[in-house]
Amino acid sequence: MRKHSMLFSTICIVILLSTSQLTFAQLPISLSGSVGGGLLLPQSSNLKGDITSSYDYPLSKTGYDINGKIRLGLPVLPFAIIGTVSYNSLSDNAVLPVATTSGNVDSKFNTSLSLLSVGVGIEYTFLPTPIIKPYIGANVVMNFISGNEKYDNNIIPEAKLNSTSRLGLDLGVGTLIDIPVLPFSLDVEAKYRFANLSGKKFVDYYGIPGFGGISQTPTYNLNDAKNPNDPKDHDRSINYFTITLGLTFIIL
Repeated sequence: MRKHSMLFSTICIVILLSTSQLTFAQLPISLSGSVGGGLLLPQSSNLKGDITSSYDYPLSKTGYDINGKIRLGLPVLPFAIIGTVSYNSLSDNAVLPVATTSGNVDSKFNTSLSLLSVGVGIEYTFLPTPIIKPYIGANVVMNFISGNEKYDNNIIPEAKLNSTSRLGLDLGVGTLIDIPVLPFSLDVEAKYRFANLSGKKFVDYYGIPGFGGISQTPTYNLNDAKNPNDPKDHDRSINYFTITLGLTFIIL
């Protein structure tokens, strides 16, 4: 009797699994992936400060963005679920006087910030046509931030940002373009990105200014929150705009 019961249970499990797989396979699910890149344009005033200032970030140069996207469409939802990953680079430079044993010399100072962003969100397609499918989207992202400051010829040793993370938000608008003769679609997208919308902190590092001023230590902190001991200080937002072109391939 016990053997028959076990056999019946096994048959039921097999039937349930087979039915579930068949039902899942019959659903009109769509899955596609995109890879691309483009320009990054700093937006917040905090990114355009004096390169020697301890109140703002000197990161005003046009940078670049490399990204990937997975887009999942389900018949029960009016929008697509998306997963994103991107690498975003900001930088700046200036020629500054540096004190050496031989006197003051002018040297090029370089500062950079890199953000590895991983996010999840939604895209809603409106007024779709056979060729052009415009959409709007929003992503919640986690940004993993690193950076460095250095002079040419290592007149002063390179200083590195203590790696940190911040929660952010991406708001985008774009369009998919289907060209019949091509085996892929084009994905043109513009995003406004709030990289440190949440989680700002200020960490006093032995009294030395953090990122935003020229570091005098081997490492420094992002210090994007207001210095509580400085009434002139303020929060520092890392907001930027990206314009990207991607190639989209159908997976399912």
